[in-house]
Amino acid sequence: LFSYIDNVSYVITILGFASAGIAIALKDWFMSIFGWMVIVTSGSIQVGDRIKVTRNGVQAVGDVLDISLFKITIREDITYTSYTVNRRTGRIFFIPNNYIFSEMISNYTHSGLRTVWDGIDIPITFDSNHKKAQKIVRDILKHYSKGYTDITRKQLSKMRNKYQLRATGVEPRVYTFVEAHGIVISGWYLTNSYAALQLRSTMSPEIVDAFMKEDDIHIAYPTQQININDTQNAYGPSRQKILKELENESSTK
Repeated sequence: LFSYIDNVSYVITILGFASAGIAIALKDWFMSIFGWMVIVTSGSIQVGDRIKVTRNGVQAVGDVLDISLFKITIREDITYTSYTVNRRTGRIFFIPNNYIFSEMISNYTHSGLRTVWDGIDIPITFDSNHKKAQKIVRDILKHYSKGYTDITRKQLSKMRNKYQLRATGVEPRVYTFVEAHGIVISGWYLTNSYAALQLRSTMSPEIVDAFMKEDDIHIAYPTQQININDTQNAYGPSRQKILKELENESSTK
């Protein structure tokens, strides 16, 4: 009897360890299935949505092609992330559903919203007319983003039934910042979630051309100034020394 009990205990122990090992091995599968249930029931991500996924420093922005039991399939598109980070696009990404519990997934088109805020920063020199530059940028942003502004206003009105929204202003915004190399005019506007890069590419040269037409607005860029002199003064020769040299030159003529 005791021998039988010992054998049963041994078998139970083995089964316990085996079950624990299988559970650990299949943890990601189970979590992916649970993630699929959360995605389907909550509607946080749907086929056709544009999402951004960040994992271990890798960023991908694309459109959702399929949501299966274990993974989300997206097709990468040409976006600002492609321009600044990846320098390649068009790839197909397979994202395990369990990522929704541990990774950052941004949805650009959640709940019928089809617009996002995008920004353009243009530095101008300190002696430029920054107030005029602000007005120029604001006028251009209003002209090109008006349609998206009207669309967003309607979309946000619908979203108020589901979310408590604050700061729902939709008009373009222009900010001014003082940086080391000049004054930065930062313009923000609403654009199509699926074509943000296109509108940015359209407005950027428009702003540059408008600035170039003004005599009192100059685009800034990093420069260096090198002073060569024969004095120990790090800031250059003193004013008195320069005047004395000029007087000596005049007297010798």
